Amino acid sequence: MISTVGNYATDVSQQQSGVVAQNSTASGVQDMFMKLMVASMQYQDPLDPQSSSEWVAQMSQMAMMESNENLVHISQANQVMLDNLQVLSTTTLVGKTVDIRTDTFKPDGEGVYKGSVDLQASSNTVTIEILDETGEVVKSIPLGANGAGSVDFEIDAEDLELDGTYTIEVRLDEGQNYKPETYFQGEIESVVIPADGTAVMVDVAGIGKLPFYELHKIS
Repeated sequence: MISTVGNYATDVSQQQSGVVAQNSTASGVQDMFMKLMVASMQYQDPLDPQSSSEWVAQMSQMAMMESNENLVHISQANQVMLDNLQVLSTTTLVGKTVDIRTDTFKPDGEGVYKGSVDLQASSNTVTIEILDETGEVVKSIPLGANGAGSVDFEIDAEDLELDGTYTIEVRLDEGQNYKPETYFQGEIESVVIPADGTAVMVDVAGIGKLPFYELHKIS
C-alpha cells in the first residue's frame, strides 16, 4: 500500500515536470490539469482519500479557467471589430477640414496656414517663432496679450517666403515654462492604413502624415 502511494508521488512529479513543455494556452493547461486530477484519483491513498469537496473545487477551477479563456477570445474579437470600425470611420474624413495637434508644417511658398495655441494661463506676451530645419528662427509673429484658452494665428507662407519644413515654438511671459499645445488646420487628402497594424495615419495638406488620434477638431 505504501508502495502505491510512493508511485503516485513519482508519477505526479513526472507529469508536473512536463507542464513546462505543454502549450501555454488555457486549452493546454486544462488538458494537463485533467491528467493530473485523474492521476490523483488513480493513485490516491485509499486510507486517506481526498474529499468530494476537493474534487468539486478543482473542477470549479477548471471551469473558471475555460470561462476566462472564452472571455479572452470575446475581447479579442471585439477589439478586431472596433479596429475595423475605426478604420472605416477614419476613411470618411477624406476631404474634411480638421485641426490636428502638431508643431510642424510644410509650406510650399504659398498659401495661408491657420492654427491655434492652447494657453494654460494668461500671458502678456504671446509670440509664434518659426524655426527652419536647422533650428534657426526665421520669422516671428507677435500675437499680443491673451488670456487662457485657444489663441488663433495665421502664417502667410508667400508673404514670409516659407518653403520647406518648419517648426513653431510659442514664447510666453518669463516664468511660464510649459509648452502650449499647438494645432494646425488643413484638409485631409488621404488615410494611410499601415500593414504592421500600427495607428492609422491621416495625410493633411501642407502638414504631412500624422496619427489619426492627433485630430483635435473636424469642421
